[in-house]
Amino acid sequence: MNEIGKMGGQRRDFSNPMEVLGDCHRRIERFLGVLNEAANASGRPLTAEEDDVLQRVSRFFQQAGVRHVQDEEESLFPRLQKKSGAAVEAVIAQCTALETDHHSADQLHTEVDRIIDLWRAQNGLSPTDAQTFRTAVDGLLAIYEPHIAYEDSMVFPLCSQVFTAEELNEIGQEMAARRSR
Repeated sequence: MNEIGKMGGQRRDFSNPMEVLGDCHRRIERFLGVLNEAANASGRPLTAEEDDVLQRVSRFFQQAGVRHVQDEEESLFPRLQKKSGAAVEAVIAQCTALETDHHSADQLHTEVDRIIDLWRAQNGLSPTDAQTFRTAVDGLLAIYEPHIAYEDSMVFPLCSQVFTAEELNEIGQEMAARRSR
């Protein structure tokens, strides 16, 4: 749980929105690694540094994670639905499943945050709560791994191909606006 890198506050260039979304996936993967490490701690008392890291990870998913979902569901998917072609149709057919993943992950993040708050308040976790935390983190890993792989290999490259420069610019502007609110 020691090394999670810079979490935010950095200026992004939204001229290539697919790259920004891919970068966000890398951060999600790192932060899931931190949660996985925490789940392996079996609920022992947290050090001050571990507590700080878990708070930062929770904030990332509550803020950047939410914006990432909005980027996809409000900027990408609706535009894709206006395109045609076999590859587009195949991806569009998966958009509902991707949105379901977003909803399921959100519920698991709520559970993870609840357990982290409990962990902090009790200075440790009971074996039952530690197992609940482990199960929730495992659920997140099970959702995100194939979800990210599909978006990285299919959705983002397709968007880069089928969207015009103007559409990509609009998406980038929408993403930037979400982050300046």
